[in-house]
Amino acid sequence: MDATPYEWIPAQIWHLHLAIDDATGRITGGWFDTQETLNGYYHVFHQILTTYGIPYKFFTDRVLFSPIKKTPHLSMRIPIHSFAYACKQLGVELGSSSVPQAKGRVERLNQTLQSRLPVELRLAGITTIDAANEFLNSYIKEFNEKFALPLHGIKSVFEVQPKLKKST
Repeated sequence: MDATPYEWIPAQIWHLHLAIDDATGRITGGWFDTQETLNGYYHVFHQILTTYGIPYKFFTDRVLFSPIKKTPHLSMRIPIHSFAYACKQLGVELGSSSVPQAKGRVERLNQTLQSRLPVELRLAGITTIDAANEFLNSYIKEFNEKFALPLHGIKSVFEVQPKLKKST
């Protein structure tokens, strides 16, 4: 899971929040926001939960982590965001690295989408972030059909999707 800033449409830098399944290369969620935000990560998490189920683990950079009190014997980092709390409640492991190579699959996906998606957005006449997020849903489906590995013989690491409560 990662977010990448880029000029997705002319004169507009947005942050594309992404999650990818390392086993299949399938994009499991995507969301544009004006900055790298917790809101963006929550949108991606919601897409994953409702489409695939509860993932085994998220691996991110350290944006969802914060340093705790620095002492000679205590220099580790712990998750402090409500995102980490949500992961814990659902049993999703949360790991991180400050080294981009450790998240190679999502970093390569960022580069791929930076070369392909601006063209697709332009061809679709997208000029707003809301329209871009709506477009992203169909784009991800098409992208996965072309490039994701088939699930033949691969055991899913997602738990059953949670049921959405109906609004009254």
